[in-house]
Parts: sequence; C-alpha cells; structure tokens
Amino acid sequence: MALAPVGGLHLNLNVKDAVLEVGMAEDQIKAATAAASTTDIISYYNKVQSQKSVKAA
Repeated sequence: MALAPVGGLHLNLNVKDAVLEVGMAEDQIKAATAAASTTDIISYYNKVQSQKSVKAA
C-alpha cells in the first residue's frame, strides 16, 4: 500500500516562550531563546486552550 511508509513518520514539535521584540539584535534574540523554556506542541496547545476557557467564563 502506498500510505504504509507514512505511518512511521514521527515529528517532535516544540514551542519556546521567548519574549521577542521587533528591532532586537541577533545576539539579543539568541540570548532570549536560550533562556526560554521549551514545551511540546500538545502541552502548549492544551495550556492555551485552558487559558481561553478561563477568560471566556
């Protein structure tokens, strides 16, 4: 079957919570991203969704 190889595809998607601003220098961006925490995309999505639920209530 042509789709069988796709079943083995595994992606690790992460989100960094770095605070970035327009006009930052490269070294500032590198420092901000190095200091930021990393969260997997599913945990990040669940966190954002729960925050939306609290604000809507």
